[in-house]
Amino acid sequence: MFRLQKVSITLLASVTLMMAVAQSSQTAILFQQLQAPETTDRADAALREMARGDVNVRRYLAVNLPGFIGNGPGKTSSSNAWTNAVRLAGDLKIAEAVPQLGKWIGFDTGGSLTLGQWARLEYNPAAKALAQIGDPSVDALKGIIQSASPDDRELAILALSLIHSPKAKNALTQHQANEPNPDVGKLMAKTLEVWRTPSTGCSCETIQQAIADFNQINVGLTRQVVEQHKFVGGASLSSRDRTAYFYDHCPDIQLQVEFSRDSNVLGDLNYSPNDVITKLSALSLRNPEAN
Repeated sequence: MFRLQKVSITLLASVTLMMAVAQSSQTAILFQQLQAPETTDRADAALREMARGDVNVRRYLAVNLPGFIGNGPGKTSSSNAWTNAVRLAGDLKIAEAVPQLGKWIGFDTGGSLTLGQWARLEYNPAAKALAQIGDPSVDALKGIIQSASPDDRELAILALSLIHSPKAKNALTQHQANEPNPDVGKLMAKTLEVWRTPSTGCSCETIQQAIADFNQINVGLTRQVVEQHKFVGGASLSSRDRTAYFYDHCPDIQLQVEFSRDSNVLGDLNYSPNDVITKLSALSLRNPEAN
């Protein structure tokens, strides 16, 4: 009996090891596909889904994403593949990628944007990823506002504003008196003034308007979902996802957005914004620190 139990335990351990090796191999293959223009979107969707449920996949990405991101767009990969990797690092909050993201904070994907989109860093993927990662990014952002170009310093200020933590506020406060560029100084002063002022704009009427505005959602937001949160459906992939957007008219309001693909086009990679179904799944209020 003891010998049988020992054999069973050994067999179970072998099977577990084989499964782990297979999973690691699959992750490595998908990571290679992430770097190729032809397969990057599908690999991005698969890795995103796997990393949410498997800590080993996330660890693999934490080790391998930073080096790929550090190479920058258009050198060893297509711009789209690099942007997918950056957004993956931000969405999964991979702090190991912070130094490499900081090197590319000024990279702009291009396109016309509104003031709200600029403030949310929608077209600066590395800057937005740093903001998503949060406090682990603050030291790198602090270094940027102390030594980088004025444009990069502005992006770092916006990222710190989005992080909106005491550590981020301290980084801005400590640098404010030493900022040599008047335009950057104005942005910093405005950011800190908003930070110091208790929010009074999120009234019940404003919240109701946010819900009403979302219920009238147009192609603009769904196009943003299509561009930034790719997913392809299929047997092993989820066709649903969730993200968050700040409401332009009251930055303390955060809209939790659930989106999915129309079931009739799940197998089609060439889908349009009209094929994306979005709905408001939750609405939350940030509680910013005052003074």
